[in-house]
Amino acid sequence: MTTPPSKPSLRAELRRARRGLPPAQAAAEAAGTVAALDAWLATWPAPPVIASYLAVPGELDLAELHAREWAAGRPVWLPAVRGLDLDWHPVAALDQVRPGAFALCEPDPGRISAATLPAQAVVLVPGVGYGRDGRRLGQGGGFYDRFLATHAGPAIGIGFACQRRDDLPLDPHDHPVAGVLLGGAWVLAP
Repeated sequence: MTTPPSKPSLRAELRRARRGLPPAQAAAEAAGTVAALDAWLATWPAPPVIASYLAVPGELDLAELHAREWAAGRPVWLPAVRGLDLDWHPVAALDQVRPGAFALCEPDPGRISAATLPAQAVVLVPGVGYGRDGRRLGQGGGFYDRFLATHAGPAIGIGFACQRRDDLPLDPHDHPVAGVLLGGAWVLAP
């Protein structure tokens, strides 16, 4: 019987895979992901509230989606780490963010206050790995797991195709996502 891989070893493996992507492939997968999100969001009767993330090196970048939302006059809700939780801020432009916890760019509380994220907001969730059943392997801090435990709206895992791993461990505190979009293709449709 084989011992399943540990979360730390899976994180290391999947981070290496992300870092190994040629820049042109990473850009193409990001563009494909934004196109797939655009097509899915177009099926909604009205544009939903979007909660997203600002990519760190190695993460799939959704800047094109953010720019379009801002150009349409809609804020993109972005998280800021506050203690053990995420606070959400309705950001209207990129100049409202600054370096924050864990060297992440996050909303500048001096420019945009935290507010209650609408209950049915579509949350685009970064991660290190995803399974076809919605399992998500995060960075290890549990911030999104704690948030997803109480969020009622759809949560969509976002990443590169190389981040798919169907043997991810699932602990009692882990919260799967409703949809998984990797490299521009739906692995799990919401």
